[in-house]
Amino acid sequence: MTTAQAILDRVKIAAIWRALGGGELRHGRGRAFWRDGDGLNVSLDDSRGLWHDFATDEGGGMLDLVQRVRGGGRAGALRWVAESFGLPLQDRPLTAADRRRYARATQEAGPLARAALAWHGARLSEIEDQAREASERPDWEALARVAPEVRRFRALDAEGTVREYLGQREAAPHGTAELVRIGEAWEEASRAAVEVLVGVLGGLDAA
Repeated sequence: MTTAQAILDRVKIAAIWRALGGGELRHGRGRAFWRDGDGLNVSLDDSRGLWHDFATDEGGGMLDLVQRVRGGGRAGALRWVAESFGLPLQDRPLTAADRRRYARATQEAGPLARAALAWHGARLSEIEDQAREASERPDWEALARVAPEVRRFRALDAEGTVREYLGQREAAPHGTAELVRIGEAWEEASRAAVEVLVGVLGGLDAA
């Protein structure tokens, strides 16, 4: 018997794509067959288990793809994956180690995603500002790299955010830790700013 997380760790999203009836992939891109799409608008990332439809700005993790194509809930999507790949699902509580791993990933995934989105967003704004300047030619290659990343991070759901964090941590642990630290610092600064604002507003009400 196999746990839910072990199933998702062992199956590639490209394999799920094919099992769902998806057509040929070209350089990790395919056609959104569930909506009769006519271009290679869907990107798949096997290393992170993520997908993104650039035409509709939808995306997420493996189970999100199954739900998008087949409908239904997450439990049904997980059951379909397990049955499709011959991995009997063990319906039991997570072990203490599983809970600790997931808790850490959940705690650090949010700051990572927010820091990455802020960085890419700032770079996108810089490129857009260049485009408004008649005297400067925008960096079209950078725009082609950055804009999809902004859309991808905005489209991540909770599962997709955690999988993004796990993939980033495996590929670049030091850089990921630094992004998490930056994200947490921004969150702390935002909370402090809100507290100051609440205090100011409270003083005005009392005056």
